[in-house]
Amino acid sequence: MFRFLLTTALLLSVAISISSQPALAQASQQIVFSGTGLGTFTLGTTTKASPFGFWIWCEGASSNPYAGACNGAMYFYAFGITRPVDGSVSGSNQTFTMTVHSPGPTFRCTLTNAPPVTTGPTNTVNLSCTTPGALIGGGSSQHSVVRVTGP
Repeated sequence: MFRFLLTTALLLSVAISISSQPALAQASQQIVFSGTGLGTFTLGTTTKASPFGFWIWCEGASSNPYAGACNGAMYFYAFGITRPVDGSVSGSNQTFTMTVHSPGPTFRCTLTNAPPVTTGPTNTVNLSCTTPGALIGGGSSQHSVVRVTGP
């Protein structure tokens, strides 16, 4: 009887231990574009060559509710515009497109990297801003960091 009680207690202890283990997190893909470049942009009736910059993080392929979501910031130096952005990402493997917008009608832009993704500030990211009534134009960053991690 003692042996039966000991075995039952041991099995119950193992079952409780296994069931109380936290679930393993599912891996998610992360995509980051970061860099500066030069482009030509129009705001209202004013057209200027302008340095621009961006740091945008996106949740790529994932099983969580944030899959495809992007957040970050962009600036357009000649216009004195610095804004947070949010949006979405599409693509896979070596080519990704981020479609982001700032609060209000300031700008809506698309950033696309040129494959292949390389280590360090050695990637090209092309920018196009096309919303009428807001900042429009485009440019390119030849020394961006493009980071892709996860599955």
